[in-house]
Amino acid sequence: MTTVFTIMNHGLRTVRPELSIESLVGLFMLENLSRVLVVDASENPVGVVSKSDVVARQYLKLETDETELPRAQLRRGVLMQLGWGFHLTRDEGTVADIMTPQVVSIRDDAPVLEACEVMIRARVHGLPVISATGPTGWISSMDVVQWVAASGHSAEARAPHPGPLLV
Repeated sequence: MTTVFTIMNHGLRTVRPELSIESLVGLFMLENLSRVLVVDASENPVGVVSKSDVVARQYLKLETDETELPRAQLRRGVLMQLGWGFHLTRDEGTVADIMTPQVVSIRDDAPVLEACEVMIRARVHGLPVISATGPTGWISSMDVVQWVAASGHSAEARAPHPGPLLV
């Protein structure tokens, strides 16, 4: 049986709820992250925040009756019409404003297939991994896909599907 510990990403990045959304976006871009664990001052998990949470906040802030295309001031005074699409604006909020306050996690000694079931039930693409000493990493749907591909379609990877999982 392959455990979560075997295939998980051992780098765990955490942030505090009071971190600005602007700083969070910078962290996502600089470190190529999709999600981070939100912890309190005692390092206890209090939520998860993802790129999707940032996008959802920006989308919900948009004015629906806007008829003029947005413009951006470029270098040397050139004004450029940006065209239709999604444009991020500066956000004054904090991680606490957009995080998901429920943390769905998995033990590091759990079987990989259990992690798959938890991700499916929770409708998430990644889970924080918890060891005896606390949060230690992430397992993502991509980690599982890479494991299946590398396993050469082993018997464990081909285990019969238990049927639809109802949420």
